Amino acid sequence: MHISARKVITMKLNQLRYLVELEKYGTISKTAERMFISQPSLSIAIKDLEAELGFEVIRRTGKGIVFTSRGELVLQHCKTIMHEVEQILAMNEYIDCSSVGHLSVGCVPYIVNSVVLDTLMELKMAYPSLQVSLKELNSYDALELVYQRELDLSVIMISNIEADSFKMELENKHLIFTKLFDDRMFIWCGRSNPLYARSEVSMKEALQYSFVVYRDVLNAFNRNKLLSYNDKLDFVSVDDKDGVRKYLTKSRAVTVMPMCTVWEDHSYYEKQFIKPLEITDFDWTVKLGIIYAEDELLSLEAKQFMQMLVGRFQNKI
Repeated sequence: MHISARKVITMKLNQLRYLVELEKYGTISKTAERMFISQPSLSIAIKDLEAELGFEVIRRTGKGIVFTSRGELVLQHCKTIMHEVEQILAMNEYIDCSSVGHLSVGCVPYIVNSVVLDTLMELKMAYPSLQVSLKELNSYDALELVYQRELDLSVIMISNIEADSFKMELENKHLIFTKLFDDRMFIWCGRSNPLYARSEVSMKEALQYSFVVYRDVLNAFNRNKLLSYNDKLDFVSVDDKDGVRKYLTKSRAVTVMPMCTVWEDHSYYEKQFIKPLEITDFDWTVKLGIIYAEDELLSLEAKQFMQMLVGRFQNKI
């Protein structure tokens, strides 16, 4: 099989990664969901690769996709290339751990003080000379800073309200999303709120009360969704994460958070008589994951951080 030098140069590592994942998951839809990209974008990436190669790599069937005979050969080369990439990254294992490295991590609010911070502390123990920086920011700011290479990677949280828009941003900026955890949003309130006696509530009912939020956690998509239930909704913004809890305790206000944000503080919430209520009229889900640039070779420390974080979330499930 002969491929011109020009075509080799135009191929992207992500296209090869897609083929490996396609073999694993068997369908375009499952692979796209797993890699948090749109199905059309995945299909286009494969078609572009086939156009460069000059032949079909996969065929679609009623049960999913199958690799053509030439596609099987391409797949084996893809696996070899991805393995070699891993080997290049693993070269860091032979470097003296006393050498100074740097890892810059972003994270959405609420998650910082629990799983992410604990993971960074554990990584720091393994690499005492590693310089670590942690920046708290919303998911869209994280996306921009990872794109600008001001962050090595970031933990983000994306709701189903904004998923399509965010997928486009990831694709346009050539960023990779690795899923950590699926969760659901809950309405939270304190015992001063009449809703406290209940176990579930509709968005329409809950949003008759003031809505307390930490800084700019809510982007335009989520804010507009809330306003669709009450266009006169009273937003109360606080600069202190603990201020959200105090506000809920001492007022009738409500907020919305996924359960994973209170894993480490669950007993505190119970002691302060703050409880979650299931949302009855809207299935509000979120994906927590890590983003990084597709053309960046992550350092050993960055890879270990990701692996440790994935392990911590798996233990929570």
